[in-house]
Amino acid sequence: MIMMMFLFTFNLTLKYDLKIFSLSWALNTDPNLNMEISLILDWMSLPFASTIIFISSLIFIFSLSYIPKHNHKHFFLMMFLFVTSMLMLVFTDNMIMLILGWDGLGLTSYILVMFYQNANSTASGNITILSNRIGDMMILMAIALMSMTNNFHFMNNENFTLLTTMMLLIAAVSKSAQFPLSAWLPAAMAAPTPISALVHSSTLVTAGTYILMRIMSYPSSSAYILMLLSSMTAFSAGLAANWEQDMKKIIALSTLSQIALISFATSIGQPKLAFFHMNMHAMFKSTLFLNAGYLIHTSSYQDMRMINSQQKNNPSINVMMIINSLALMGLPFLSGYYSKDAIMENMMMSFTNMLASILMIMTLGLTTSYTMRMMNLIIPYTKKNKPMSLIHHDKTMEMPIMMLTPLSIMAGTMTLWNSNNNMIILSISEKITISSIISSSMLISMMLQFKNTKFIHMGLKAIMLWNLHISSTIPMLKTIKMGNKYQKLDSTWNESNPSLYSFSTLYNSKTVMIHKNTFQTLIMLFLIPSLLIIL
Repeated sequence: MIMMMFLFTFNLTLKYDLKIFSLSWALNTDPNLNMEISLILDWMSLPFASTIIFISSLIFIFSLSYIPKHNHKHFFLMMFLFVTSMLMLVFTDNMIMLILGWDGLGLTSYILVMFYQNANSTASGNITILSNRIGDMMILMAIALMSMTNNFHFMNNENFTLLTTMMLLIAAVSKSAQFPLSAWLPAAMAAPTPISALVHSSTLVTAGTYILMRIMSYPSSSAYILMLLSSMTAFSAGLAANWEQDMKKIIALSTLSQIALISFATSIGQPKLAFFHMNMHAMFKSTLFLNAGYLIHTSSYQDMRMINSQQKNNPSINVMMIINSLALMGLPFLSGYYSKDAIMENMMMSFTNMLASILMIMTLGLTTSYTMRMMNLIIPYTKKNKPMSLIHHDKTMEMPIMMLTPLSIMAGTMTLWNSNNNMIILSISEKITISSIISSSMLISMMLQFKNTKFIHMGLKAIMLWNLHISSTIPMLKTIKMGNKYQKLDSTWNESNPSLYSFSTLYNSKTVMIHKNTFQTLIMLFLIPSLLIIL
């Protein structure tokens, strides 16, 4: 808490003096390869770091009661390494140091997702790490390209080639779970709820969007691609959340939608607004997850149809759940309203692509719809099921929720100085569009039951995110399978008898097919960079 207050105060000083502090330590003396560790302290790194530390400290307190005591040592060690990796990524201005924080996030998240040690957790951990490996490869390839200019500072990107920018864009898309690599984020719900609160509010999924904001400027083609990907991600996530029954997955899909909105704001040239919304989102999303964790802990179920309301036992939990849900919807004068409304107004004024604009406006309605549906299922008092264990009120779990909820109300007003001050000129009809969509979506969500057969079939596809898990796992699994075959051939090559096996295997039809596919892959690897450079 003390560290958070120091960083926030220091940021206010830098903000009004318009200063940026950069610290560098050289690792070698070779002028041909400039290897150094660099830290940057500015209006972006300091407030975001203070947000991470503040939320992490409250989640640590929540975990003291939520996680069994015999697991505390292992759990808190992994949590500490996870947060440290994120802070390393936030404060760095150097690709060499960035890859350390980037890979640290990937490895620790893999361990934390598999915390419960069951088949579901293992499968979720595998899809998480396989999806994030794509970003790791892109970062390493970008470092290789940047070494030719002997400049590893990704903020000074005037001399970036289009290929380098595209690699960083793909890395950010994979880490922030944008289309078509969205499947791993709902799967990561196999982790304990405190981990979900940390991952979805201010750490893992925000790492990619943070890098996008740091780069600041893109070629128009890259920004256009990011705009389309983020709008498709937001719409598909909102659609899936309207059919989902698992409360944690609904909140996870809402994260996917909000992260897509942040990426969309960056693509239309509003990184400051994107950063503003990222901080507001961290406040109410962490509180929503902790609320969900409390309800799951006391009800023994994640399915909203089975969760008992806390209206009689602990009404304050219900009140805080409503406040944070309304902040997620973007209800006026709550924290989510100021940032979300500003992004949508800038979108309307900037003559954005029509398809992307329509998808983002429809996403606003879908967000309102699934949020109202969630509140209708868990807030009214109904005795649905008896919990599997009797758990009394736990002040250790309630205190972090009570400390975060006021920020979901006041944080937007308190931090308006961090938003964009550009004048926005809209017609009256454009100005009331957002409020009209929110109001109409509230009414529609109460009237529709989605019981029609066509709705049910579409819902099954939507919940599976239109089978996007295939794009995240199948290519990597095929590559691993091919690598295992080559490893077997290589390990038996110098032996007398096994060499006969290797020779026969080499001419096997499957192996010939592997060589054929490898040749096609090599051709594509040569053609795609050439096309990108030409474009």
